[in-house]
Amino acid sequence: MFFDSIAAALLCWVAISDWRSRIISNKNILLLLIIISAQKVFEGDPDFLGSLTLGLSTLLMGLVLFNLQVWGAGDGKLTAVLLFGIGPVSGQMALFINGCVVATLVTAAVLYYQKDQRRGLPFGIPLAFGYFLVLLT
Repeated sequence: MFFDSIAAALLCWVAISDWRSRIISNKNILLLLIIISAQKVFEGDPDFLGSLTLGLSTLLMGLVLFNLQVWGAGDGKLTAVLLFGIGPVSGQMALFINGCVVATLVTAAVLYYQKDQRRGLPFGIPLAFGYFLVLLT
């Protein structure tokens, strides 16, 4: 519970900074990775290898999406760290929740930013929201 509350506070900060500047800081992602890794070590994750594989494969996919200019590198790294923390069992539910929230965000952004779409979308917010919902279940 201690690590979850620290990760939740940091994710709130990531979401706010992503909303304001559309940038997810590498320092915040690294700090979140340290907190989640410490949680896995201290609480004992029985599927650590599966979580690590999920996180690394997500990081690879995020880099591909970044090179295709679909989303920012920070979004891919944040997704990889959060899926590493959630693990393979709950990871599918988190991706489904994130997909629903992102679809809502994209629909609202298309309606709101019809004239000016240069700024991009803050994907850190739905990523944090999906992580919170998975933690609550």
